[in-house]
Amino acid sequence: MTQQMNLRLPRRILLKGAGVLVATAAGTPVRSPTQPLLAADPAAPPANTPPALPPLAVIALNRLAFGPRPGDVHTSVAAFNALPGETDVEKLTQWVDAQLAAPMTAEEYANPVDEPELAAILTAGGLASLSKPLDQLWRDYYRDHDSGSNPVRSSPVTEVRLATLARAVHSRWQLREVLADFWHNHFNVYAWDGSYAAATWTSYDRDVIRAGMLGNFRVLLGRVAQSHAMLYYLDNTSNRNISPNENYARELFELHTLGEAHYLGVKPQHTITGFAEGAPVGYVDVDVYEAARCFTGWTILDDRDAPDDGKFTYVHRYHDDGQKIVLGMPPIERLQNGAQAHGEAVLDKVAFHAGTAHHVCQRLCRRLVSDTPSAELVAAVTAEFIRLKSDPEQLKHVVRSIVLSEEFRATWSGKIKRPVEAFFSTLRALPATVVLKPTGDSGFWSAFDNMGQRLFGRRSPDGYPDTKEAWSGAASLLYRWQLINNLLDDDFGPDDAGRATLLINLAQIDMGGAQTPNALVAFWTERLLGRPALDDPAHHAALVALLQGWETEPDVTPVYGPDTPMAPEDIAERLKWMVAVLCMAPEFQWR
Repeated sequence: MTQQMNLRLPRRILLKGAGVLVATAAGTPVRSPTQPLLAADPAAPPANTPPALPPLAVIALNRLAFGPRPGDVHTSVAAFNALPGETDVEKLTQWVDAQLAAPMTAEEYANPVDEPELAAILTAGGLASLSKPLDQLWRDYYRDHDSGSNPVRSSPVTEVRLATLARAVHSRWQLREVLADFWHNHFNVYAWDGSYAAATWTSYDRDVIRAGMLGNFRVLLGRVAQSHAMLYYLDNTSNRNISPNENYARELFELHTLGEAHYLGVKPQHTITGFAEGAPVGYVDVDVYEAARCFTGWTILDDRDAPDDGKFTYVHRYHDDGQKIVLGMPPIERLQNGAQAHGEAVLDKVAFHAGTAHHVCQRLCRRLVSDTPSAELVAAVTAEFIRLKSDPEQLKHVVRSIVLSEEFRATWSGKIKRPVEAFFSTLRALPATVVLKPTGDSGFWSAFDNMGQRLFGRRSPDGYPDTKEAWSGAASLLYRWQLINNLLDDDFGPDDAGRATLLINLAQIDMGGAQTPNALVAFWTERLLGRPALDDPAHHAALVALLQGWETEPDVTPVYGPDTPMAPEDIAERLKWMVAVLCMAPEFQWR
């Protein structure tokens, strides 16, 4: 009969093993797991040797996808390595080009015909809003429901969140999902206020972000500016000639286009001395005020005005017709084709500004390569962005130039996954099956939001940070570990009514006959990390210790040796905790 673990010591062993790996994922020096400390030792010297580069398949699938999915014919390490080509670079090119050649149509948004597994999941979820155009979303979820707290108004954003989870885990078009996440963050809108964005969120995700993210930046910028979500979120619906509202104009300059680096402060426009291609090198506050005047009259009509369909409308009586000068352009009153052209002219000016090219490309490089991409890479990509400024597939080519660069292939461990990315990676690696439930989720979304990155839930317009420092704090890492533990303990599986959010059963996975602590750790290391061993042998030892089981009388001794076969019931009990800790290994958390 197998002896059971003492209840106190395994928790200490578990915390010790997790502390070793979690602290290292955050970049904190740690002691050996055989030492008595459970946490990192801040006095320990930093490691001098950077970790070795993993195989290119691992790098690509952790940056251009939400992690590999073992056994998948499109996004597993094995599938990547089986692609045509004699070199890894040729294989990467094949994979990237296939991913970028698959833009999502409006029909595929609700019914991805080339992905029957995903289509079945979406269909079973009964996500009615996914197939509705903007005017129908407005009628069905907003116009006839007058309370901002009315749950009907939140139905579309709830359904898009569910579909986003399903696509992140099950879609073969992973680069598309990564880029959708990037552009949602770049053009951030808080989606959970029922008084504006929630009711039409399907349209913002489908018709704005996803429809434009592989196209031309100026076109995408215009779609965002005229979207129901952004017009309400940054108050341009109330931007009137008698009382201009500068919220949208401010974020247009500071976040969407030129960026903070090109803000020159509070000074008169004529005092700017640096010019590039006929435009000032940066912007001042007066440019923001003048731009806000250009966007007066850009609004959404409600039931006081017809048509009441939730769509962008230009209302001339709300527009400021006075002279305006933005970024050195001629007086805008001279523009033809109606006063809506004033706002369009501003979008032209900022979209084609060299500062915008640099800002956008730097953010893309930061997302796809490292927290500190080289100046040379950013400059090269910026030049490509500018060269293709009128190309209908400008953004596709820019992304391609980043991910096929030598720097992309030679960079590792400079970023950690944000909470959402880490959890999606876990679901793909195990793998889990997503079951969509618009209502009743066994507490899953509450635990998910506790990680600090609620989907579409950043209240401020700057989007969630995308740097290692922002997400490597103890609390952030603890909550993601807690969520993974809950997942593996089946907390989100079937409830009394048979409903589920996520299903996973480690016992169903063929582990090749592995029964010893060493063999089990080796199997799961290969499965989760795409390589045969952890970079640090001490981490392997910590994971083995979690499986061994421990006696406490008369001395602290392991129940199983590292190479002793374990009883099936002990494997079933302890394996889930070991796998949860392995998912917190630095090699799994890096991207």
